[in-house]
Amino acid sequence: MPSTVGDAVGLVVAVLAGYLVGSLPLAWGIGRANGVDVERDGDGNPGSSNVWSLAGPRAGLLALTGDLAKGLGAAAAGWLVAGFGGAWLASLAAIAGHAGPLFPGRAGGRSVATTAGACLGLAPVPGVGALVLAGALAAALGRRGRITAIGAGFMAYPILHVAVVGELVRTAAVLAVLTAGVVNYLATDRRRSAGALGGRGRSIP
Repeated sequence: MPSTVGDAVGLVVAVLAGYLVGSLPLAWGIGRANGVDVERDGDGNPGSSNVWSLAGPRAGLLALTGDLAKGLGAAAAGWLVAGFGGAWLASLAAIAGHAGPLFPGRAGGRSVATTAGACLGLAPVPGVGALVLAGALAAALGRRGRITAIGAGFMAYPILHVAVVGELVRTAAVLAVLTAGVVNYLATDRRRSAGALGGRGRSIP
């Protein structure tokens, strides 16, 4: 019984830690430090792509690193307290935290980088492979090819996971994390298109 209770407590801690880490408004803070409000300007998305568009590549890369670190940090914390199950739940919680932050007044974002960071934490080798592929495509195609690059990286990840890890149950689990990220991305864009979220500036593709 104590071990069962301990396992349950570990999973709860993983979820809470993941949600708290995912809620951290890092991209917003980096934008503010560079004189822009990403929740108000550009496309209104408090993420690295909007920081990049409004404040330049250096700030954008810093915001991208921060959002990746949120997912990676959540997964790492989950591993530490409850193994793979904790890492999986913490990853989902981090995506939820980025989409619906704990802190009052902060807007939720698309969670692409946070999802990628979580995938990196769940399976580092497939995660690095997918990130390298997405980065290479993004560099080759330019900003117009950003969605293609992201999609290719996300699609490559479960394939690499099967090839490297070879555990179908864990592959199904990481697919659930990817699905959560994609669903939040689509839902956030739909709400922004309907005018339910911020972004009173120019639209950024």
